[in-house]
Amino acid sequence: MKAILFLAGGVLAALLFVYSVKRFYATPERIFFFTLEVERKSFADVVDELKAELKERGLGILETVRLSEDYVIILSCDVSWKDQLLERVPSLSSLIPCPVAVYRHRGKVFIAVPKEIYFVQAHREDLGQDLADTLTRLYQTLRIAIAEVAVR
Repeated sequence: MKAILFLAGGVLAALLFVYSVKRFYATPERIFFFTLEVERKSFADVVDELKAELKERGLGILETVRLSEDYVIILSCDVSWKDQLLERVPSLSSLIPCPVAVYRHRGKVFIAVPKEIYFVQAHREDLGQDLADTLTRLYQTLRIAIAEVAVR
């Protein structure tokens, strides 16, 4: 009887663990986007600082699109090899130029960018190792720039 109760308790604990991971940690936003909350800065200051940081890191800015008072998309990553990338895998136009979203939600300011790793893994063969690594390094630099603005 104790063994059955122990087994049932273990199964219940495992199910609760899986449920909590799926409910709170494995959300589409956490899986597909790198998102940071920016504290103690105004929305306008975050946009201005992010633009400056992206330029300073050599990522460039192609365009800034203001969708609303609380939502701006900065199209960054003006790289010389974008034509090569898009020729090999046209669907990666969702990654190049790099869409960096700055938005205000429930009074807080966030910066979000897609996680490239899923796309790179899915298209590694078409991209080739060098281009896949280059794209990954580009997004690492982008995440560093976002983190700098978020913690500064």
